[in-house]
Amino acid sequence: MVFIKNIIAWLLPLVVGLIFELILIWPQYFNLLVLLLILTIIILYAYLVDWRANWQKIFFTWLILLLVLGGVIFLSITSQGLWQQIIVLLIVLSVALFTRNVFLYFHQPKKYQPFALENLVNYLQILAFFFLFSGLLVLTGLLRWPIWLFSIIILTMVTLSVWQNYWLKQLSLKLVWPGIAIIGLLMTELYWVIQFLPTSFNIGGFLLSLSYFLMVDFSKHIFLQDIKISYLKRWIVFSGLLLLIVFLTTRWR
Repeated sequence: MVFIKNIIAWLLPLVVGLIFELILIWPQYFNLLVLLLILTIIILYAYLVDWRANWQKIFFTWLILLLVLGGVIFLSITSQGLWQQIIVLLIVLSVALFTRNVFLYFHQPKKYQPFALENLVNYLQILAFFFLFSGLLVLTGLLRWPIWLFSIIILTMVTLSVWQNYWLKQLSLKLVWPGIAIIGLLMTELYWVIQFLPTSFNIGGFLLSLSYFLMVDFSKHIFLQDIKISYLKRWIVFSGLLLLIVFLTTRWR
């Protein structure tokens, strides 16, 4: 059983990379291939972590789904060529690194490095949200969908991701639900603020993903009751850098 799951952990990133390449080669089958990508990840991860034992293990699948969906959206607004191959390679390596650590966590705990998953979730969520927000900032203007629909999409993805972060820290939902709701609403509002700023979609995606990281990281310290002066100083510096980036990159009229 463990042997089969080990094979799955090695094969899953390769399958993800193959489907991404098929999307680039046959864009006319975009919807079908994206559906195949989603189903492949859900089925293989369900077996890898055994959802039946605990439904909350679905959070291990959520990050990979967020990453690949963000990657699909970002690829759709990226010009063809080397950059698309670099993005696909980055996604495949991220999936491989995370899946390998998930396998070690559940099936070979002696080889698992403590806090590896928590750290990976932090950094991979930044990457996933950069892809997602950058793509959505472009698609918002192209698709002409109503604002409420984009707001629901962003709110859902952010709240699930925040919950995943808190869950990995073993924080009770009863304790952290205000943080989940507040960050979800703040990120949705911030998205529309960035949307109407005269700045590039890449800078907007970077600002939003970093803002998400700062909010979640700060809130975790609050709920864990371990805020220190040194951390507050670092948080203020990062926040100041965000504002500086906004002013330097915005084409004011």
